[in-house]
Amino acid sequence: DLMAVIKPGLVMDLHEHDGEDYWMSARHQRTDEDESWEIKISTAVANAVAETGTTLHDGAEGYAASEHFEELGPGVFWLNASVRGQGLNLADYGAQHCPSFTVETGLQGPLAARVAMQKLTVQTAVSVFEQRYA
Repeated sequence: DLMAVIKPGLVMDLHEHDGEDYWMSARHQRTDEDESWEIKISTAVANAVAETGTTLHDGAEGYAASEHFEELGPGVFWLNASVRGQGLNLADYGAQHCPSFTVETGLQGPLAARVAMQKLTVQTAVSVFEQRYA
């Protein structure tokens, strides 16, 4: 209900997983325009993260290798929440209104590095998001 009231333009749900690498899940959008911006944002974020030397998850193993993910590009996966079996989360609700992502940074790394990666992710996503309305 809160998402319907706020009507966000971009949702970034920041998480940490038990590995060392980085990945994010995107959600298919309701409009072709939103979906194209979802792809632009996720590609820019993945490129920015890769430029830091951080390993992007390849999807061959672990959680992202399951049937509810489809690789969109290096370190980015489409998530089909309807087959995940965990119910909807913040990014799933956000996707009803706008580009929406779940970000997974590796919990194995130092706290300062994880925080820097989360900040880089959001700053890059917002930078691309702003281009849409420039």
